[in-house]
Amino acid sequence: MNLTEQFVEAVGRIDDSTERRKHIDTLFDLVADAVGSTDEIFSKLGFEVPARSGFAAIDLGLTKLDPEQMATIAIVSVLTITFSTRHLLPSRPDFYRKCEAVLQAREPDRALGLLGGLA
Repeated sequence: MNLTEQFVEAVGRIDDSTERRKHIDTLFDLVADAVGSTDEIFSKLGFEVPARSGFAAIDLGLTKLDPEQMATIAIVSVLTITFSTRHLLPSRPDFYRKCEAVLQAREPDRALGLLGGLA
């Protein structure tokens, strides 16, 4: 089981949406705090780093994320983490458009700066 499958399965087992949100926020807090490379972040969470074949699961994970329920830093973090492999993630353009709409509504003066170069 790859990283995204493990994460989605673990989070999916949490019945309470507040607890689920805390678990997701933990991942994004690690990213936001610049703990280290993506490999280190996933390792600290006890997940395996995805192999190239794991990108289908990561892509599926992007379809499950709701930018309206995410903190701004979490949105930017997910877009940053997935940027270099965007060509392997067919759902990413749609996720990006949703993020762009949310950030333009939430932070109209900062949206372009936050999204700069992450399309």
